Amino acid sequence: MIKVQSLDFEYFGKRVLYGVSFEVTRGSITALVGPNGAGKTTLMRVIAALETPYSGTVSVAGFDTVEQGREVHKRIGYLSDFFGVEPDLTVRQSLILAGKSHLIEGAQLHECVNQALAILEFTEATQNQKAGELSRGWRQRLGIAMAIIHKPELLILDEPASGLDPEARITLASVFKKLQADGMTLLVSSHILAELEDYCTEMLILREGRLTQHAASPNQRLQDIYMAQVANPS
Repeated sequence: MIKVQSLDFEYFGKRVLYGVSFEVTRGSITALVGPNGAGKTTLMRVIAALETPYSGTVSVAGFDTVEQGREVHKRIGYLSDFFGVEPDLTVRQSLILAGKSHLIEGAQLHECVNQALAILEFTEATQNQKAGELSRGWRQRLGIAMAIIHKPELLILDEPASGLDPEARITLASVFKKLQADGMTLLVSSHILAELEDYCTEMLILREGRLTQHAASPNQRLQDIYMAQVANPS
């Protein structure tokens, strides 16, 4: 689903990513972890065809993110750590707007909105609530619903559980498993390793712009893998 080869990235002459290479298999839920400043958000934005690599290549579902960016955008959903919503629109209206931005119209739009509402478990009351009045947890659900409105093959989530209470985090984990069961591939960054263990099947460890490990071990806790790598970074 994702193929990254020898990826380098620079911001104003400062190197941020160094020779990053990995592949993410279709249908997996992959955790992207590392300390602040490791380059996680930059890597996600490059994969989402929102940034152009300094060198190297990135492809999503066989499409090059530089040469075929529009095709990539059709196939992914992306939710940044800080995202905006129109506060005066209701949840349903927000999803209609998101659907129309993907050129979905008519009966298909109605179907996509209802499916997104069901997946994120919006009640009749909450779907008619204004986005600006939502709690942090429900606002996060709205962001994910907007990101999946066009039924993407790949969902990229940057710190989706940031600031959420334990109950909301459990709900998100359930949603991610549901999306995976429906055939979606997920790439999720987070600082909460114990939480990632509940739903992630693989883990990418990024440190100082370099990929130090790509682990896929159902028999070992992700937190143990990460801590062992931190203790022995070579």
